[in-house]
This record gives sequence, C-alpha cells and structure tokens, in this order.
Amino acid sequence: PVLLCVFLLLGIVKATHVTTRDQHQNQGFRYDDSDYYIAAVVEHVPVMWMNVSAIPTQNQALHVMMQNVDVYEKHIMEASSSKHEAQIIVFPEDGLYGADYPDKAIMLPFLEDIPDLPSPSPIIPCNDISYDDRPVLQRLSCLAKKYNIIIVANMGDFVNCSSITTSPAPCPPEGHWQFNTDIAIDEEGALLAKYHKSHLYYEMNWDAPDKPDPVSFNTSFGVTFGMIICFDIMFEHPQEDLLSRGITNMIQSTWWVNFPPTITATQMQQAWSREHRTNLLASNVGLNYYTSGSGIYTDGTALASFFNPTFNPSERLLIAKVPKVPPHNLASSSPSPVVYDDRPEPLSAPATFVSSLFSPSSSSPSSSSRMIPSISTPTTTEWVTSPFIPAPGETGTLTASQGNLT
Repeated sequence: PVLLCVFLLLGIVKATHVTTRDQHQNQGFRYDDSDYYIAAVVEHVPVMWMNVSAIPTQNQALHVMMQNVDVYEKHIMEASSSKHEAQIIVFPEDGLYGADYPDKAIMLPFLEDIPDLPSPSPIIPCNDISYDDRPVLQRLSCLAKKYNIIIVANMGDFVNCSSITTSPAPCPPEGHWQFNTDIAIDEEGALLAKYHKSHLYYEMNWDAPDKPDPVSFNTSFGVTFGMIICFDIMFEHPQEDLLSRGITNMIQSTWWVNFPPTITATQMQQAWSREHRTNLLASNVGLNYYTSGSGIYTDGTALASFFNPTFNPSERLLIAKVPKVPPHNLASSSPSPVVYDDRPEPLSAPATFVSSLFSPSSSSPSSSSRMIPSISTPTTTEWVTSPFIPAPGETGTLTASQGNLT
C-alpha cells in the first residue's frame, strides 16, 4: 500500500531556547563533545541592485556586495562567539547581490575569478595582494581566519574560456562562463571547495555546466560535507553521487521559491533529510513567505528551522548542535549499537541580535540599491517546525492548522 504523508506546519514556537530532548527521549541518543559539531545557517535579506535596466559599474556592484558582507560579518561574529562556538556557517544563494537579474550583462560586474581546486598549495586570498582584484573573496577569507570558522557562501564565478583546458560546457558567445557558485573557506582562510550549480531555475544570468560535478570538502572537526545549490535538490545528480560516497552531511544554499502547501523550503529540506537519513544545513533568503525557509536537520528532525509567513523581510541566525553521524546511520552502522539517553540541545540566536542588524547606524543606501528594511524587535526568537504526520488512510479529509489559521 502507498503510505500517504503530509507536511503540517504546527505553528510558530516562541522560545529563547529550544530543546528536542523531550521530543526524542525515547529514541535514546546522546553524544559527547567529539560526536557533534555546532552549525549555523543564516536566513538573509540581501541588499540588491534595483535598477535592472542599467548595468552597474564594478564599484557600484562592489558596494552592494560589501553591504551584504557587512551583515555576514555580524552573523559570523555572533555564531563564532564564546556563547555559541559555531564551527561552520552557511549563507544563502545569491545572498551577496540578490536574484532575478534579466541577463548575463547586468550580472557580470558582480563576478570574481574564483581559483580552481585542487591546488598544489593552500589558496589563502586573505592579505595576499594577488587577490586585491577579488575583494569579496579576499574579505570572506579574512573573516573565516579572523573568527576561526568555516564559511560557506554563494558567489558568481567568472571563468574565461581560454583559461582552462577542460571545458565545463560549450564556450558562450561572450567568451566566458558565469557560474552560480558555492565556496567553502576553512578556519585559516584557505579555499576548501567551489561548486557550480548544476540545475538552473529560469536563471538567464548564469551558465550551467554540461554535467553535474559532485563536490565535497573535509573539515578540521572530522566531517565531510557535500554541496548542492537550490534546485539541485530536485535532481538525481549530483546529490546521488555524493550520497553514494557515504557522505551524510550536506549543505544547501538556496533562493527557494515556495509553492504552498506542498513545496515550501522547510518541507523540502526536512523531507530530503528524512528520505536520505542525512544531516542538512540549508540557508535561504528571508524576503517574505514566497522566498523563505531555512533549517538545520538531522535524519528528518528539525534541530532548528525558520519560515517567514509574512510579507515583511526577516533576517535570522539559526544555530544547533548536530550529530556528526545522523542517528539512523549511527544505529545501523554498528553491529551492536549503543543505546544513549538523549540528543544534544540546539542553540538559538538571541532576538536582540536579530534586531541589532537593522540599527539606524547601518551604512546609508545608495540611490540604486535597496538597503535592508527596519524591523520591529521580536520579544522572543521564533522557530518553525514541520514534522511529518501520517494521514489516517489513502483517502479522506485531514484538517491542518498554523497558529490561528485552519
């Protein structure tokens, strides 16, 4: 028989600290310090170039991107502080400049030439004058080094057709490729990985490689992460290539377009984690209910997640302790699995930090870019969980509710 499952949003849980211990005490897992890592994902409201009828200069594009990096640094500072001690932080797709640009020409000033990997020696752009012409990559490298944290960010990669011997796709008429790219930078500021998005979603400003190239990277805390971007999650490759290597920790940067009630970001993220018995760190933009939904998941359980159900932009930092080996894999990989008592508690970012990003002292907007709007200070940190609830049968009626909505 076909098992019919539905996703239900059970409402926004408001708390300054959230624990999954009561939910999962019967599953019986507990980890010591060496068994988990602390992860952070950011739901970011990007500053964008708003005059899409005009191509920005490189200085104008850099101004837009550096405003976003300014916000990134505040999240990085908080996540890596002694209060949280996050070891890895993930930012969303297009978080440095926004999305929906109509063509490649308007996107070009936002691109940087990201070095290829592997490299015979570490690539550390921070304080290296040869990277002065790539200021965003250079600054992200310095932030990772300064705050001793792995940074995963989404950038635009400029690849000249004449500069490489193995072509990822037929050379475009412009003589170069523009790739939607995730990069990972380690605690020393060294480039760990770069991944080109395989499956574009009506993105006229990007090129796509001929075939997916599965990319993963190793970390100092003993976890290997696979990388996918947004729409990639809907396709067999490269995700199956990564899973077949035994990778059980995945990163997704995304600008997800929600189609409620069935294809919202947090539903897809939790479902993917559950289906593949993996950990998933998913970072989305937070413009409104149409493009929102981020989370940290293990084996289908949301350790920390947020969905913005409003029309107003909302910036969030989510932090959680994540088991290095998802519980299902931990139990099934041992002939005599050890029974533990509970799971690590997720951490929450203080609401005061959320509001501080939008203080009046923020840098002034340019005439052609949109600054992050002011928001009211929430009284508590908001979390949204989207558990799986079995339907009572293959047919029938089921009532779902969220807050006061039914």
